[in-house]
Amino acid sequence: DQAELAISKTTPPPSRRKSPDSSMLAIVNSLLPSKTSKKRCLVLPMVFAVGGVERNTVEIIRELRNEFEFLVVTTERHTEAKGSLIYQLDEIGVNSIDLAEISDNVHHMKLLASLKSNFEPELVWICNGSPWLVANSLQLRRLFATIPVIDQQVYDIKEGWIEHYHTRGIQASN
Repeated sequence: DQAELAISKTTPPPSRRKSPDSSMLAIVNSLLPSKTSKKRCLVLPMVFAVGGVERNTVEIIRELRNEFEFLVVTTERHTEAKGSLIYQLDEIGVNSIDLAEISDNVHHMKLLASLKSNFEPELVWICNGSPWLVANSLQLRRLFATIPVIDQQVYDIKEGWIEHYHTRGIQASN
């Protein structure tokens, strides 16, 4: 079941063509971790495939989970070909939400605003970029303007993410 893979819960996703209505927001909010006294960190890898960044992210979360309550939120669709390491987050008790399973990406900013309001992160950690991130970087910066943002990207000197380095929302830092 794709929903179980991506959301790591068995709740079937609503139609992906709808705007984020109350049922979608309810699904997102039902996947939030319980509030604790730990600092809250919203982790935004655009996908959590089987790769080096994702493995590194799991290890960092594993080491810091006693100090931080992590919530991992992806925006890109997981595919069978690329695999998924969501199961490793499940193993260490970290909640994850795949927004691509809930709604089309045009509604992700509204869903992220709801997550911000209900999860109340004190830190945002972007650990893998995507075309969606580039297109929405200024909106993300505005949404999380009062929260420190760690934007961890791998840069080649000529190709890849470096091509977007001078984009206003990407270049901004806290």
